[in-house]
Amino acid sequence: MKTSSSVCGNYWGWSWASDIGSAFENYVYFRNSNYITNTEYEYFSSNSWDEYKIEIDNNRPVIILVDTDGDDLTDHFVVGIGYDDVSQEFDCYDTWDNNIHSYKWSGMASGINYGIYGFNKFSLSNNVTALDNRIEKEGKYKVIDILGRRTKKIKNQPLFYIYDDGTVQKKIILD
Repeated sequence: MKTSSSVCGNYWGWSWASDIGSAFENYVYFRNSNYITNTEYEYFSSNSWDEYKIEIDNNRPVIILVDTDGDDLTDHFVVGIGYDDVSQEFDCYDTWDNNIHSYKWSGMASGINYGIYGFNKFSLSNNVTALDNRIEKEGKYKVIDILGRRTKKIKNQPLFYIYDDGTVQKKIILD
């Protein structure tokens, strides 16, 4: 997220909302390239409460950009994890104190603590089926070990299958 990166204009602890989506996508790709990611930014609006609830109901936490002190300037990200539809409050995890809090769902304005500017929505879909189908068709690939040496399929050792299209599958074949 380029947090605290001065070349991006970020002071200590700062990140830009525009960097969150690509950070998520790059991290997922780094951890497992078999997943397809999607990120969208939702600005606070008359429809944003319903959009927020859809994400939470589908077990997809969101990153919310808020104004914590009501000065009409964004200053913090929190993780949206739940809601109360009756009181129209959102539940969030706050890294400043490592606690869960509830706040009224409202846009940023002078005097509104934890007013919302917008939030990032994330989704993943697993592409393992397509990868497995390619293996069954014996697509071109090479196998390397953890040190990057070409090797044969060896049991009980982490191996990387590198395909012609640039995708990588990590495997351990157990004995």
